[in-house]
Amino acid sequence: MENFQNVASGNAHVGAQIGKNTGTVTVGPAPLAAELDQLRDALRATDLDADALAEADHEITTTAEALATDNRGRAVRALSRLAAMAPGLATLISSVTATIQAMR
Repeated sequence: MENFQNVASGNAHVGAQIGKNTGTVTVGPAPLAAELDQLRDALRATDLDADALAEADHEITTTAEALATDNRGRAVRALSRLAAMAPGLATLISSVTATIQAMR
């Protein structure tokens, strides 16, 4: 048995503490970049015409750009527009939206 000790003082804020990792560790929500890539791949599998596909892809790009500047409201609005364009992806879009809304 191994023993690990952490000492924090002086109003220190300690996030995740891991003494020994023997597998994959994820802290917080799934990486949004991966979710947006999954959404983009699913979008390409739809029957949208080329123009609609380009517009929908633009909304995913807008979402990524908004998240890069910590503008969650803009990201959620872009996903809302995407949902209107590709209703078949509603479940996946809702999952990404929920992840964004859960971010602090």
